[in-house]
Amino acid sequence: MSTRRMKHPSRLLLGAVGMATCLLCSAALDAAVVNVDWKVPGDGLAIRDTTNNMEWLDLTVTADLALDYVAGQLGPGGEFEGWRFATQPEARALLESAGIQLFGEWHVSNFQPVSDLLDIWGDLEHGAGQLSRGSDFAYNDNPNVWIAGQLGIGGASYHPGEGWGCESGHVNVDHDYHEPGAGSALIRVPEPVTLALVGLGVAGLLARRRRRR
Repeated sequence: MSTRRMKHPSRLLLGAVGMATCLLCSAALDAAVVNVDWKVPGDGLAIRDTTNNMEWLDLTVTADLALDYVAGQLGPGGEFEGWRFATQPEARALLESAGIQLFGEWHVSNFQPVSDLLDIWGDLEHGAGQLSRGSDFAYNDNPNVWIAGQLGIGGASYHPGEGWGCESGHVNVDHDYHEPGAGSALIRVPEPVTLALVGLGVAGLLARRRRRR
C-alpha cells in the first residue's frame, strides 16, 4: 500500500505567494498605459504609453489654462519645458493603447478602459448632467488648428454603463478654443541623451547593411 507524502505547509505557502507574484507581474506587463512621475518621485503627474514609448502630462496640471499660455510655456525656462502638444495620430494611438476602441459613439466595451485611463491621466469632471465622469483635452496637428478630444463615462440618466473614448470632432482655428476646465494633451520631448542613443542605433543598422552589401 503506497502512501502520499504531504507537502510541508511552508512549501504550500511559498508556492501560493510565488503564484500570486507571477500573476501580479503578468498584469503589470500587460498594462499598456501606466502611471509615472513628472517632477519628483511619487507625484504621479504623468502617464507612459508603453506600446508607443511616449509619456503624457496629467490633464489636471493644465486644466483651466488657455492654450496660448500653455504653448508659451513649452520653451526653455517655461513651466512646461520638455513637453509639446500631441498630434491627432498620437492622441488616437494613446487611446488605442489604453484599450479604447474608436467606434465614434458610446459603447459598453469602452466603459472599463475609459475609466482606467481617467484614473491615471486625469478626471476633470466634465459634462455635468450627462456624464458621470469625463475629461476634455486639446491637441493640434499644426500651429493654427486645435482639436478637442473627450473621454467620458455615462451616468445613470445618460447611457448607463457605457463609455466613450473617441475624438469629439470639434475643430477650431482659435488658439483659446476648448471647454473651460479642459486640459492640454502634452507629450514629453525625448531628452538629448535618448535622441543620441537612437541616432547611434540607426547609424549602426545602416553600417551593418552597407557591410552586407
